[in-house]
Amino acid sequence: MKNPKENSVAKENEPRLVGKELHAHLSGSIAPFSIFDIIVENDLYKQKDRLNSTTSSFGIMLADEIEADPQKAKQRFCDAYICRPNGTNRFSEVMQRFNLTSFLLQFPTVRSQVAKAACKDFQNGGVNYVEWRIDPFSSTKKETAQEGYEKLSDFYSGMRSIDLVSKLVLSLQRSRYRKTDGTPNQTKIAFLAQELEQLFRLGKDLPIVGVDFSGDEVVPLTHFNEIFDLARTKGLEIVPHVGEGGSPIEEGFSDIETALDAGAKRLGHAIVAYDNLDKYLGGNDRVGNLYDHQRIEKLKARQKAIIERVKKEKVAIEVCPTSNLTAHFGLRSFEDHPINRLIQEGVPFVICSDDPGIFGTSLRQEIIGISKANNLDPQKLIETANHFGYDA
Repeated sequence: MKNPKENSVAKENEPRLVGKELHAHLSGSIAPFSIFDIIVENDLYKQKDRLNSTTSSFGIMLADEIEADPQKAKQRFCDAYICRPNGTNRFSEVMQRFNLTSFLLQFPTVRSQVAKAACKDFQNGGVNYVEWRIDPFSSTKKETAQEGYEKLSDFYSGMRSIDLVSKLVLSLQRSRYRKTDGTPNQTKIAFLAQELEQLFRLGKDLPIVGVDFSGDEVVPLTHFNEIFDLARTKGLEIVPHVGEGGSPIEEGFSDIETALDAGAKRLGHAIVAYDNLDKYLGGNDRVGNLYDHQRIEKLKARQKAIIERVKKEKVAIEVCPTSNLTAHFGLRSFEDHPINRLIQEGVPFVICSDDPGIFGTSLRQEIIGISKANNLDPQKLIETANHFGYDA
């Protein structure tokens, strides 16, 4: 079995130190062989029904296979877990992997193990600083600040054991703050603001540096302005996922504008800000409205205005190439990625890995791949990330 850590090893003429990772979800950063080992070491395969149900979605009844032949099960699991670009949109497949890590991370002892393993992988890959995106309220139930603090403390206890600077970005799932009828749940949002205020008081011993809203972009960011105001009063950065490929495109643009109005220093993904809008011509958005020529031209004008504002305000777009190719564009290679639009327009961007455990990649691979595809100096990409980190 090929060790996924080989992805992190520097080859001749490649940079050995790749500096800062500014967009990595902890739950998507742990390599599959480490996930497997943690499952076995903690006897989690004995929770057969739960484990089988979370892995059956990608073709494995893992608990049954571990009992039958652990070594063969490890090979099959590692092969099945990783989602690589194949020319189709694999977003739903990626989300299935998070169902598994959500199951694992409900156990306090596993949290520290996961954090330690992920930090070790990044350290081996030449990374010396990571801003980890973690949802402190990841359960479906109404979680409190105390529970969120305990989760973050469990994670950080594992991080501290590795010689790597780890910072925490609270990455909150937008979909949790939506009613069943699709409208924003203002009661839940108000409760979130209350619990975050308490969490910031409890978490003074934790390196919390930013606030993010991630996941399905179903609740407009304008409904979270109270949270952004709170973050600013605490001296935290605002680094939300925006315009990651949702529909209608106008909503993605509105979220980007809201993030900029809130003082965002970086934008997570922001794909719609530089994507080729002509490809949508003749298609429909998710509510059935046609992207006709007139609509596309209006969108192009708005996109251009956003690009100019991003440049003027010196905001960086966090580009996660393999993630974008696999989960959104449905493309195959770095050469296909539309990052050349940002390069041509002179828009600041930083290369990130997003969920390297799921995508079978590393920050080094992302930097080298984009550099080769666009004739860029990888060292300059590294230096740009150093400039946009929280500690810059």
